[in-house]
Amino acid sequence: MILTIGMIVKNEEKILRRCLEALQPILKNVDSELIIVDTGSTDSTVEIAKEFTDKVLFYEWTKDFSAARNVGLKQAKGEWFMTVDADEIFLSCNDIINFFNSGEYKEYNSATFAVRNYRNEERTGRYVDFYVPRLTKILPETKYVNKVHENFNTYGKPLRLLADVADHYGYIKTRTEEKSERNTELLLQRLESEEIKPSLYRELYEAYNTKADGKEQAEEYLQKGIDLCLETKDDYILALYQCRMASCVSKGRNEEAMKTYEEYFSLSDEIKIKVRNTDLEIIGFASLALYNMHRYDEARKMMESYFDLYERIERQGIRTRDVLYIYQYISDSYALAEMHLFYVNCCMKTNRAKEMEKSLRICMADNYTDRKNYFFDRIRQETVFLNMCDEKKLASVLSEGGKFQNELFRAFRYAVLSMDSQKRIDIINKLASANLKSAPQRHLLPIYKEHFSKGAAGEARIMTYTDKHGMDCTDLLCIMLEEGINPFPYLSKCSDVSGLVENGFELIVNFSEKIKSLNINNVARGDILTAARIYLESVLGRLKNGLAASSMYNDLGNLGIMYLQAFGENSIPPEIMAAVTVAEINLLRSSRDYKGCVDALRRLLGLDKKYAPIASDLQNVIQSEMALYMK
Repeated sequence: MILTIGMIVKNEEKILRRCLEALQPILKNVDSELIIVDTGSTDSTVEIAKEFTDKVLFYEWTKDFSAARNVGLKQAKGEWFMTVDADEIFLSCNDIINFFNSGEYKEYNSATFAVRNYRNEERTGRYVDFYVPRLTKILPETKYVNKVHENFNTYGKPLRLLADVADHYGYIKTRTEEKSERNTELLLQRLESEEIKPSLYRELYEAYNTKADGKEQAEEYLQKGIDLCLETKDDYILALYQCRMASCVSKGRNEEAMKTYEEYFSLSDEIKIKVRNTDLEIIGFASLALYNMHRYDEARKMMESYFDLYERIERQGIRTRDVLYIYQYISDSYALAEMHLFYVNCCMKTNRAKEMEKSLRICMADNYTDRKNYFFDRIRQETVFLNMCDEKKLASVLSEGGKFQNELFRAFRYAVLSMDSQKRIDIINKLASANLKSAPQRHLLPIYKEHFSKGAAGEARIMTYTDKHGMDCTDLLCIMLEEGINPFPYLSKCSDVSGLVENGFELIVNFSEKIKSLNINNVARGDILTAARIYLESVLGRLKNGLAASSMYNDLGNLGIMYLQAFGENSIPPEIMAAVTVAEINLLRSSRDYKGCVDALRRLLGLDKKYAPIASDLQNVIQSEMALYMK
């Protein structure tokens, strides 16, 4: 057998199943076994474990993690042993599987993967990656050592860094407080009973640093670790300096952070290695310290060093030995995006529009719409950038087409409010004659011009509408529907009405009622036809992208009925006939005439094959309703 996966568990019923299910690809594709050691569970942990393995062992807890893990290790039949915790869930196991099935494991003595530590169970916000010693070749003397923060005694080179990542939930806030108390007791026992290593001082620092009254003691242990490393020329000092940088910046000790930065890069050649992953962390924290001290030009230059090193590490796949014992606080893509926010702020403070634009293009807001605070910060920065541009540059970037133009146009509504009136009108005129590639933006310009020509009152209305409806690409509908301006002559000219309306769908839900409530006189035949086309295209677009469209069917049907009521049944366009047929299906569903629904669905398909997704979706809805009715 090649691999044994070992775990120790206690009262893990809430998360154990997810953990074990995520391990199934390894167990099914690699010659392997799973051994679970229970240390006294009182919930359903053992029952869940037995669903996945017949090798469930029991050990009475003695406040010694190594002793508990060694129970499973002694029963292992694999050539290698892999440690997994119950609160770790693999996102992917592909690299681990390939490592063993390709035979590559024969060239190494140990391996590791990234454990991604989250602060909440929703996996949102910042996380920290840590490469932990988790896989080792089993030798006769192999065992776990240390009562807490246990490790293999034979773990060593050559080492393979695996690309797989396991999400870890063990350090969300409530668990951190519990673990801190438990770990502190065990670490202090180690301090009295074993040879002191820098890693033990670092572990004591972390345990005390989570306590409200333990900050001073934490710093003392950290300094002891640094002093020991300087004395023994141990490169573990890299991790300790990183801890100090993180602590200084988080606690506002920015001058001390910069002193630590200088000390770090002055380490002797006996400790240094040529390129270190820790360098990126130290440079990143130094950038933030300079920023906090309002030394914006220095911070900007330091951040440029951070970006260059980040790209180099990612491009060349650099993973130096220090990655095994540092927490990667600001070395991931999340942190990179945050650093771009700070960088643009530095550019704004030092009036560097060129560098600002480059950063905005590299790290665009639309990549982070799920992170609202970041997204809106980015939009504000784009607004400032537009105000920094002269008229020629402004017209150029807003006319170029592509994703960046779309982002800037969203910020443009705010930028124009702070321009003087003449520049505002000049820019709008230039853009209107620039043949913009985006139809919604092109047709928005005359609306902007009309409102801005009214002076301050128009500006207030624009701001009210855009704030109310958020920062989507629905400006045209927002403004026109709120003002009672008939939107359809504009929408009928748009080449991509489905994209425009799908984002602002809530603006035209129950459209038949909105038409009556708005101050729109003499609604034209073409207007309702355009509305029906918009709905049909939006429904098809949503179904194509796997989104629900059921909420749109009533409104689509209402449009068809409204058209017939207003203009009769002569020369009915196919889009209106499709809408009328949907209305008929809705009526038949309400009366549970499912045979009539089938006939209507056939007629809908007969109108145009492109309506097949709508017919299929409605058929699924009808079948679900029939199943419930039959019960």
